Amino acid sequence: LNKKATVFIEYAPLASAWVPICGENYMYIYCLWVESKEKGNGYGKALLEYCIQDAKAKGKSGICMLGATKQKAWLSDQSFAKKYGFQIVDTA
Repeated sequence: LNKKATVFIEYAPLASAWVPICGENYMYIYCLWVESKEKGNGYGKALLEYCIQDAKAKGKSGICMLGATKQKAWLSDQSFAKKYGFQIVDTA
């Protein structure tokens, strides 16, 4: 991003992720976070778009992440992800 801001994304191939998700050829987003004072500057969008492009470049079938009905501090914001076409595919 070439900015001094507290923002980050952490993702990896699902096959090596330490989460109870089954799927083949996906990237898994562990965390996408933008500090409150930095929201609204497009940093989250830029990070997610980078991940999407990286997944496409690596021939991945898609990207997945965990979510919760009530937002938890350690999970990425579902409403934000849904703007990029993410869908709920399973619940527990």
